[in-house]
Amino acid sequence: MRLQGDSYEAIAARGGGILSSVKSFIETSDEDLLSLAKKRIEKMQRLGVHTIEIKTGYGLTQEQEVRAMRLLYQLKKEVTPAVSLLLTYLVHALPQEYKKRPSSDYVHEVGIPALDEMLKLGLRPDFVDIFMEENYFDKEAVDAFFSKAQKENIPRKIHCDEFNDLEGAHLAATWECVSADHLLATSKKGFTQLAQSNTTATILPGTALFLDKPMAKISSFVEAGGRLSLASDFNPGSCHFSNLLGIAQISNVKLKLNMAQFIASITYNAARALNLEDRGFLQEGMRSSFLHFKKKKLLHLLYDW
Repeated sequence: MRLQGDSYEAIAARGGGILSSVKSFIETSDEDLLSLAKKRIEKMQRLGVHTIEIKTGYGLTQEQEVRAMRLLYQLKKEVTPAVSLLLTYLVHALPQEYKKRPSSDYVHEVGIPALDEMLKLGLRPDFVDIFMEENYFDKEAVDAFFSKAQKENIPRKIHCDEFNDLEGAHLAATWECVSADHLLATSKKGFTQLAQSNTTATILPGTALFLDKPMAKISSFVEAGGRLSLASDFNPGSCHFSNLLGIAQISNVKLKLNMAQFIASITYNAARALNLEDRGFLQEGMRSSFLHFKKKKLLHLLYDW
C-alpha cells in the first residue's frame, strides 16, 4: 500500500498501520514477544547501542497496555546489565469504538486507568508519552494525561507535529517534557519555543525517509542553541530499521549537522532525552560503553555509509 502511494493516514483509515500492529501484538504470546524483543535488542547491541527506550502503545486496551508494561519489566530483568532499558507508557492511538468520540474520553476511560493499574502492580514507567496528531489525540487529551503524570511525578514525553503543526512543540515546552519526538511539521516559531526550554528535540529521520516526508526543519533550532537528539524510531509501521548510526549517517545529508552536532545527537543529547546524566560523554566516573571503528578520521564515521 505504501509503495502504491497510499499515505500513513490513508493506510490507518483502512485498518492498517498501528491498528494492524495492535492485532498482531494481542495475538502473539508472551513468550514469542519476549523472544522477538531479545533478538532485536541483541542486534542493536552489536551495532553499538547499549541504552534503549522501549514504548508500549500496541495494546490500546487497559488489559493489553498493562500486559505490555509487565513484559517490558520482565525483559528489563533479562537484559540488564548488558543493556539499559528505559520503559515508556505510550498512549498511542484510538481504538475503533473511540473514533467518533473526543480523544480525551479514551484518556480518562482507558489511558489513566491503565497507568493507575501499572502503579498499583509496581510497574511504574520511566516516562509517559502521547501521540498528539489529527485523528489521534488533541490538546485536551494531552493536558488530561499530562496532569495525571505530573500528579504521579512521572516525566513526560510527547509525539507531536509529525504530519501537521498542531503547536505540539509549544505544548512540549509548556509541560516541560523531557523530549518531543518527530517534529517533521514543526514551524520555526515552534522550534524557537522549544529551543528556549529544557526539552530535547528528538528527530526520527528514518520515519521521514520511510514515509517519504520532508525532514524536520531543524536549522533554526540548532542555531538557537536547542538540544537535538536522533533516534531510530524502530517500529513496525513507519521505520522498521534499528541501525541508529546508519539512519544518522544517511539522513545527515538533509539535516546538515556538523561533526560535533552529529556525534552529540546520538550520544550526549540522546542521553539527555532520557533524563540520563551518567553516560553519553567521556569523563571520569561516567558509565561507559565503547565501540571501536577502524577509521583514520572521525569524519569517516559520518562519511562512510
